[in-house]
Amino acid sequence: MHLRPITRPDLPRVNEIADGAFCDNELFSYLIPNQQKYPEGWHRYVSWRTKVRFVERDLCGLVCVDEPATDGEEERILGYVWWKRVVVPSGNAASAAESNAKGEDAEPWSYNDNNTSMFAAVERRLIDLEARYDTFFRLNGAVDYARRQQWGAWAAEDDCLAPLKGVTHHWWLDALAVAPEAQRRGVGSLLVQWGKEEAEKEARARGVAIPIVLIATFDGQWLYKKQGFKVVVWAGRAFTKKLGMVGGQVFIWDPSQTWIRDAPAGTVDASGEPVDAVWTEKALQTAAAGKK
Repeated sequence: MHLRPITRPDLPRVNEIADGAFCDNELFSYLIPNQQKYPEGWHRYVSWRTKVRFVERDLCGLVCVDEPATDGEEERILGYVWWKRVVVPSGNAASAAESNAKGEDAEPWSYNDNNTSMFAAVERRLIDLEARYDTFFRLNGAVDYARRQQWGAWAAEDDCLAPLKGVTHHWWLDALAVAPEAQRRGVGSLLVQWGKEEAEKEARARGVAIPIVLIATFDGQWLYKKQGFKVVVWAGRAFTKKLGMVGGQVFIWDPSQTWIRDAPAGTVDASGEPVDAVWTEKALQTAAAGKK
């Protein structure tokens, strides 16, 4: 198996994997409750999300492919991942100067040059117009538009990631999925390992800690815990509890323990859910400075 960048011809297979991986996800089951009645609507939604990611700036998509068994045999995509290199603006001039001195505000890592062409900008605009048209006329029967609007309002009020605003540079794992027939073969680990290696490479070049952040479902947590990620907080428990949902766990990989530190057994977050780590004083103070 090996990794390579996602190309446009890969998108149908990426959609196929995403279709099966996320159809039973509790969030999508809530936002898109009519998947069984309008399967074409669910497929269209998945395809739209893939198109958005494919042309989004600063997003790096990778696929894991099987080595062809014989000459002439086509490679088979087993899984995919979308990585985003995030740069959070410093809160004030003083903190910006301090961050720059430490190398934190240097030029973004090379993958931030993705999708900077005029063609990509036009495609992003067209995809956005398509989404606005769909939402205005409520054309997708699988989607509950009222729920989606309410969820957006709830998410905007959720401050679980507020301390992350102090982390000037980090990698964000936007989405990962593995085909059913490729489960338990190390595909997910390979896709995660790529991001860890890039973060480590960049950290050595800059001389600063570059963590990785993601929000995982409860079912997907085993992969990230095995890779050394720590749960620092649960996302949106103020409203997921009302809906009877488990909710997402915010995982962070920070081996330097610059932004998070291991928590004693039995530690819980503000919502009362168990966590493996807590924010460091540096993370809390930097985030507070950014609000001023």
